Amino acid sequence: MRRARQGFTLIEMMLGVSIVLIVMVALMGGIFGQSFLNMNARNLLAAMNDATRVMEQIRQQNMGTNCSNAVPSIVPPLNAGTGQPYATWNAWLNTGAPGAPKSVSQPDAATRDALEVVAVSCQDGRYLTCQPGSQVTCPDNSRVTCPAVGQTVLCTDPDRTPVSPVAPYCGYGAGWGATRAQVGTNEWQTAGNVATAFNPIRVTIAIGWAQDRRAIGQAGGGGSEFTYVGARTTTSGKGRVTTPATLSAGPDADADGVLESQAMLTTLVTCR
Repeated sequence: MRRARQGFTLIEMMLGVSIVLIVMVALMGGIFGQSFLNMNARNLLAAMNDATRVMEQIRQQNMGTNCSNAVPSIVPPLNAGTGQPYATWNAWLNTGAPGAPKSVSQPDAATRDALEVVAVSCQDGRYLTCQPGSQVTCPDNSRVTCPAVGQTVLCTDPDRTPVSPVAPYCGYGAGWGATRAQVGTNEWQTAGNVATAFNPIRVTIAIGWAQDRRAIGQAGGGGSEFTYVGARTTTSGKGRVTTPATLSAGPDADADGVLESQAMLTTLVTCR
């Protein structure tokens, strides 16, 4: 007697296909996730390279005869084409820095400047910046409570180090104690007749970049401190107009007066 051939039932086939699909989805998710992490690691390394380039230029400009009036400054270098300083460090790094343009690779060279942004924040280096209500460790290891915005307390160390939730910026027009973040075109400006008070200055260089249509640049618990706006297409009487994607510095998400990111360097700058 011939035995009947054994086969799969419809339910068995459906279960098998479902298991294969679940495994494939999990594998694809892992592949895409790893691809994002690999790209982020490459961009982070490139961004740190750019932050170092800006930091080294600032240090060179505050050495020897380059440092005028013994007051540190972070004015961008001169543009040989115009004879005037570059408008921002972002512009200098894109067109005037040795090895320009910027290092973070972008698929479209035309939008490179929009999709990697340098933000330089500057504060009076004599102050300890803090969040109101938090505990601050002074240079002599004593502890003080950060006061309310607009107020200042002093440490007990010999220098009586000031502690303020918004350290005076080394430049925002005439607002020596202004609470506005120093980003964009005002990131380096000295504060008029009180410029000599800012020595040393605390300089923070943060690099933000766009990856997979979102801003990369996280502040500690405060969210992204760079803003990404995707490409937009609008229709008007002149036809369809496409606005390319942009990336900009700000807002100061954690309200500490400094723009921060994954790629960030901070140092005290003085004349040497």
